[in-house]
Amino acid sequence: MKDIDRISRQLEIEKPHYIYLLGDLLDSPLELLKKYKREELKTLIKNCSSIAQIGVMIILATHDFIDESKPDYPDLINDTDMWQEADKIPGVHVLNDKTYQDEKIFIAGYRQKREAYYDLLNGNRENAISYKSDFLKHKELIPESSIALPKILLTHSPEPILNPVTQAIASHYDYIVTGHNHNGCQPIILDDIVPGHRGIITPKKSFLPKYARGIVRLDEAFYSSYKYMDEDSSSVQEELAINPNCYPYLVFNGGWIKIQDCAPQQLQWLDSVCYRQMDVTTLTSDEQYKEKPRIYSKRKYLNKGI
Repeated sequence: MKDIDRISRQLEIEKPHYIYLLGDLLDSPLELLKKYKREELKTLIKNCSSIAQIGVMIILATHDFIDESKPDYPDLINDTDMWQEADKIPGVHVLNDKTYQDEKIFIAGYRQKREAYYDLLNGNRENAISYKSDFLKHKELIPESSIALPKILLTHSPEPILNPVTQAIASHYDYIVTGHNHNGCQPIILDDIVPGHRGIITPKKSFLPKYARGIVRLDEAFYSSYKYMDEDSSSVQEELAINPNCYPYLVFNGGWIKIQDCAPQQLQWLDSVCYRQMDVTTLTSDEQYKEKPRIYSKRKYLNKGI
């Protein structure tokens, strides 16, 4: 409950219009079998609902519906009752392949499926082809071009979006907001002095990833320079055309906790050198920002002792 209290206090300071909970709200879905864990999660969501000026958007990620304790292939454990209860809380929207729209914004929430998280035939890496194939089954997630609002996609992992295989999907949004990479487990002392977007390690145990933090513009220069997984993109049927001249921003949210309790013990020390993090992103029409649409982000670091 201590972390929940600290999150709530910081949110009260920020006074956000929208709060995004980008998945991995649990270490394992098995935690929901414990009544006190369910109540803690409900408390967090209710606190967010009472603070957000407009609404709370939730998407689920691996640790919320996949039991990773089996080494051969993770089991699906989807506690639909819990998330249905959350969706009924006033102002809360659980966006499992659903959209939200008001007079200010369009938001699509995609739940990445197990097959895209775990490609057992490809070193257990994430599979952008599987991601794209499933995403395109949910046509309602693609905003109509006539919608004259900021268009945001919430999706837990940035890895499939970084792959040019999914460029057609990405090009239909202005901003793609992700979590998953935990700021690359970059200690705060390095975060401010190391330029670029590199991290130390990703959840898939990739060391020194090129893209793990900050904000990246997915433009032609990015796609032409980024080295990605050698996948047979020809096997993907082009059901969605690339939206020309639309280059979205990919936002890497650092996450509150860098190394979960379920992570290997030899990595636990990294969490002790990383502060708790809350990312606050602002969309603005201020003329000092030349790019359109305009976006900037700031990170709030909270010492774990506070």
